[in-house]
Amino acid sequence: MNKNIEVKRISVLHINHNYRQNSVRDESLVREVCDEWNLKLYVENLKPIKISKNVEEYLRDKRFEIFKKYIEDYGFTKIALGHTADDFVENFLLRMLRGSGLHGLTEMGLVGWNGRIIRPLLNYYKDEILDFLKRNRIEYVVDETNLESEFLRNKLRNKLIPFVEREICPDFKGRIVHLGGILEIEREFNLKWSGYIFDRVCTVEEKCIVVDVKSFRNLLRCERLAVLREILHHFKGNYRRVYFKNYVEMDEFILNSRSGGVKKLGGSDIYFIKEFDRVKVLENYVRERNLKEDFLEIIPPSEIFFNGEHYRLKLVGSKDIKNSKNSYFFPFALSDKIVFRKRRKGDVLRFKFGRKKLKKFFCEKKVGLTERDDITIICDGSGEIIWIPQLGYKFNLFNDRIYGEFILMERNEDE
Repeated sequence: MNKNIEVKRISVLHINHNYRQNSVRDESLVREVCDEWNLKLYVENLKPIKISKNVEEYLRDKRFEIFKKYIEDYGFTKIALGHTADDFVENFLLRMLRGSGLHGLTEMGLVGWNGRIIRPLLNYYKDEILDFLKRNRIEYVVDETNLESEFLRNKLRNKLIPFVEREICPDFKGRIVHLGGILEIEREFNLKWSGYIFDRVCTVEEKCIVVDVKSFRNLLRCERLAVLREILHHFKGNYRRVYFKNYVEMDEFILNSRSGGVKKLGGSDIYFIKEFDRVKVLENYVRERNLKEDFLEIIPPSEIFFNGEHYRLKLVGSKDIKNSKNSYFFPFALSDKIVFRKRRKGDVLRFKFGRKKLKKFFCEKKVGLTERDDITIICDGSGEIIWIPQLGYKFNLFNDRIYGEFILMERNEDE
């Protein structure tokens, strides 16, 4: 052990799945050992359930929820799991049959989950561990379900691996472990290079990742797919349930889709949104807007906060009219109230030589889909759009000389 590592406390966490008849027996043995060695024991009991598909995956997800709780709530820094070299071989074959890529095949490593998970027994085969226990007369129990062949993993353990070792390659498990070590080196290089390329073409913002399409297009195909893996890992924290066809679809969308296109990653809440020369990637893009919260009817003089911005409204004479990008004057005689709201379907702007749909105006100003709900629309009492502060649009089709009183609206950018 590294002398620089200080182990302050070792505790035991036992998760009783309550799935097997002998689960109580296993828990009792763990309690006896912890009492004998004076170790603090934590026991988590899962409720017995009956699900028709993928019990192993369900229980694994539940275990990791518990691990996360003990790390975040109890302050544990490491969780040591008992996976052996046999488990690595089975996991490797299982993921290979499911079509996993490099990251999936090597997911079970000595260290995982951002360094929080460790597997100190991963370089030892189960037979070696059982031999040690027998020679030292250490009591242990056997999970009888491992001898059954109900699950695919058990079929690999009890049927495929013994057949290959007997008929084809006696050192089959050793070859898989060796291959896994080589792929792990490739994976480490891939992760480092992927991060470097990601930083060249992507920008991480508060709620999304922005991909520069031109820079992305200049990458090799393998580099583009590596960037996509980094993007998905940013949101998901893993590479599960994302298949090669998903990467191909996202790559095609970024390169060739039209501005305004939206693509949902299958089986997730991650959306790719094309906005001119960039693509925004974010979660849960589709949402219902609360129209009541998007609508404020104001009678000046008043001071309001709307859409994260501060506005002051007051009545002034014609002599006080001055042009400013953050202020706007509208004749009081045309409307005695002002409406602040968000965009609506069918919105139209009036210009000197005709009308233009707000949607087209957004495109001309290169306002992306994800930004359009953040634009403040200011209307008169009849619903006519008169001012869009963020985009510089002002309705000026009136003769200011014939009106004596105006509504002055001032937008404070410093707040």
